[in-house]
Amino acid sequence: MPTRSHEFPNLYFSQSDVTVLRAQSGSTHAAIYSSLRDAAEEMKQRPHATILPRSWREFTGKWNEIYGNNLPPLAFYCVLNSTDRAALELAISTMEAFAGYQSWGVSHVPKDDVPVAHSIVGMATAYDFLYKFLNESQRVLIGAKIIEFATVLYERSLKAWWGNSYVQNHVATNYAALLTSALVVQSLTPNAKVWINRANMMLNRTMTILGRVTDGSLSEGVAYGSYTTRSLFQYLFLAMRHLGLQEDLLRKNRWLVKHFDFIYWTILPRFDETIGIADTNTHWFYGPEDQLVFLERFVMRDGRANWLARAIREQHRKGTIRPARAHRFVTLHLEYLFYDSSIPDKPPINPDWATTGLGKTPTDRDKHAGAYTERQSDKPMGTYLSYKCGVLHGKAINQIVRDKTVSWINGWRNFNPGHEHPDQGSFIFYPSGRPFITEALYGPKYTWLNNALMFAPAPPLVRTCRGPYAGQLGDCGKWFAYQASGYWEGRTGNLAAAVDGRTNRMFATGEYAARYDPELVLDKISRSLLLIRPDTLIVLDNIRLAEYSNVRAMSAFFHNRYNAFVLNAAERWAEVLVEGKPHRVHWACPGNSGCILDAQVQAESYKAEYGKRSTHYLNITSTVGSMSASIVYVFTGPSANVSA
Repeated sequence: MPTRSHEFPNLYFSQSDVTVLRAQSGSTHAAIYSSLRDAAEEMKQRPHATILPRSWREFTGKWNEIYGNNLPPLAFYCVLNSTDRAALELAISTMEAFAGYQSWGVSHVPKDDVPVAHSIVGMATAYDFLYKFLNESQRVLIGAKIIEFATVLYERSLKAWWGNSYVQNHVATNYAALLTSALVVQSLTPNAKVWINRANMMLNRTMTILGRVTDGSLSEGVAYGSYTTRSLFQYLFLAMRHLGLQEDLLRKNRWLVKHFDFIYWTILPRFDETIGIADTNTHWFYGPEDQLVFLERFVMRDGRANWLARAIREQHRKGTIRPARAHRFVTLHLEYLFYDSSIPDKPPINPDWATTGLGKTPTDRDKHAGAYTERQSDKPMGTYLSYKCGVLHGKAINQIVRDKTVSWINGWRNFNPGHEHPDQGSFIFYPSGRPFITEALYGPKYTWLNNALMFAPAPPLVRTCRGPYAGQLGDCGKWFAYQASGYWEGRTGNLAAAVDGRTNRMFATGEYAARYDPELVLDKISRSLLLIRPDTLIVLDNIRLAEYSNVRAMSAFFHNRYNAFVLNAAERWAEVLVEGKPHRVHWACPGNSGCILDAQVQAESYKAEYGKRSTHYLNITSTVGSMSASIVYVFTGPSANVSA
């Protein structure tokens, strides 16, 4: 396996590249450099909050990724501006402090290797960037500490769950850290070659698996997906630079070719939030500017990704999109290094209505999509509709698990979709860009926290977490339950979708009875959506029971995390004011298919990734009689009227 020489810097660039890199800071890369400079200024002014903990006890007493995350951008800024002695002294002081710590983990989660990986990446990258500024004793001390914790991480990869897993944020983060550290210290320890080989094998396998996902999506969604791609794209760059990976192979990977679409079409119309697939907040955890400029330079080369990176960069600078403190600066050096300014920005050419399937599909012809989105061009007040209906981990990977067609895959044990949600049949609706039906975002895996259906009474053997009502397979825990073959066998019917470009009408339908416990004996659950105009959506739920089912009621949930619903039970509608404008939900039972038992509006708070979140929801419960039921819901914006 080829590797480059051991002189420093060498990881992402050589000393001979520094002159050009510095020149770019005042020309083609000035906007990115401005962000790097601002980041360095904030770190100098608030070192203990951003990069240099006061003590090892403080460092290990909380989730500590921020310190390792901020080291590389600060070190790279020092490369670009070597006259800033305060910044350089802060970077070196931080490295010396890290080298004196007995561990880099977090005390309350001692078996979690991710915090250690963040520190390894930070220290190894800064060591490479700033090697010439270190004295000999610092080089020995810091190099030895990187080797110490890289050794621990390698040994953990042979025992921990993530060590033999694929396509998950822990996997990508930890193996990218192992590779980064090994490339940096390969002249200091013979073990580095073993670490490089293992990290390269596991990350290359992840990319091979993703190559079957032809719509560019990730089952971990937008936020955790950016966590994974931050490390995967670092790996790809390092593999091209050091390990002989050919650039043309990237353009042959179908997931890479379509990943821009996943980033672009999961942005809501106002460009200030993204949709929630799996655990997420309201946008990306990492980047995505660095991922986008990487795709532009090595995969796309048509200007669209550079255009989107610039648009998101502007939102970050305006404060419209506010990343968490630990994520604000972490990818700035990568964005600078990956950006190819010779490719001019070019906005995507969109029709008035544009659609995309986000379905983890095994072939481009396959319509078994896991999610479907509809966005009205790029207008800030355009309508956005998203609908989810798919199998666990998406069809391509689910098929690998079930069919066992890959020799190094041992079923579901090689995957961890714990961030997924019990959200099949769920949808969001933003008429004219306003958040009418929303997601509840990161939280416990409860079916009722999604715009989904539950059924009662639950049989004795079915796990429940909302009284007598049973939700979808995998719910009721902090993490989605996937550790049984039965969860992976829940196949769904085709998610079919069509758009009439002349009338701007959209229709989507999916069938997902298999995502509920077989003990419920549900024969069919289908939800169909018909968007008849930008502010009017009709949703139809059809339920059919098998002969021996004891289900007698179904309960539907519709969320708005910003505003409360007001109920008019007598006239069967509920209203929520969105930005001061009334939006209504109407419901009815067509024919004699069933009758409404109850409609309620509620608000709930629940534990999320940091502190608590809250949501408001409308809960409509109906009987299931004569082995079937149909309920129709009409969602209208302020300019639409519904007559009885």
